[in-house]
Amino acid sequence: MSAIGWTWSVISGEGGAAKLRYWPIRATGQSQSLATPLSSVADEEMRPSSASQHNAQPRQMTDYPVYHEIASNEGPKMQKINDSITSLLTQVQKRDTRAAEKVVQLSGELAEIYYGVLPRDIFFTFSMNLEQHLWKQAFYKPIEVFKSVVNSPKESSKTFRGLMLVLLNKGIAFYERLIGLYEKELNVDLEKAMLVPSILHEDDFWSVSSFPNSAEQNATKQKVAVKSCSRHLISLGDLKRYKTLVEGSEDYQDARITYMRSALLWPASGHCYNQLAVVAYFSMLYRSRRRARNTPLEILSNRRQVLYHPIPYFFIEHPR
Repeated sequence: MSAIGWTWSVISGEGGAAKLRYWPIRATGQSQSLATPLSSVADEEMRPSSASQHNAQPRQMTDYPVYHEIASNEGPKMQKINDSITSLLTQVQKRDTRAAEKVVQLSGELAEIYYGVLPRDIFFTFSMNLEQHLWKQAFYKPIEVFKSVVNSPKESSKTFRGLMLVLLNKGIAFYERLIGLYEKELNVDLEKAMLVPSILHEDDFWSVSSFPNSAEQNATKQKVAVKSCSRHLISLGDLKRYKTLVEGSEDYQDARITYMRSALLWPASGHCYNQLAVVAYFSMLYRSRRRARNTPLEILSNRRQVLYHPIPYFFIEHPR
């Protein structure tokens, strides 16, 4: 009787982005290769322009030794929890509060597994975009479903709003702890990195990740860790922004500062600037609403009207 095992593979997602998936494999009498072609690395900024110049460039997930370790140990657990969250979220949409409580619990469990995986091999983490997989599986997916049931006139909305705040607060505490782990385990000084942003060349990344015993490993490892932290700060800023929305506050200062920290760590990344624009839009929207309570919109300053009116139509025509 053949045994069932699990392996990681890369599938093509929306817009050609690479996504990780845990696939079951059936062990047979013949040797079976776990290698899965990696057609596109999730982060294009790190890809060399010419593959022929870097023959040692990793092209498969299995090129990283840590892959086999994760696939054998944490991989099946992560997939099981992720599937459970997906199943429970369908019940949350039907306003099942017990399912929502279980989702909050499983979100924390999945995040803790990632907590142990992410710093293990920062080159693997960064090139496979595990930061984004953590965010989407443990937080973003539940948050989006919770938002749909919170914005309802039904009495149970208060319960779901409370559970969503628990999820957000746990997420904020988790990411702050994760960034602290990076500073300790990967010897990253974020305050110093914000003052002097590091420049990581493509050649440096691939050469060091391919030859871990090279003299430049430690310096390049820190640079990659800094960029990985920049991604985590985006997620932390999103959690703070969602919390501001749920609490009905108009102060997005915490989210704005977090996005700015991400920009200082990795100025070449455009994601942080996009999130800063989102915060600026919501801040301007709330100010306009507050001012409109006492002053009709039609008599506001011409400059405010010119700025305010086109924005909703822009987001309709160009959704995020």
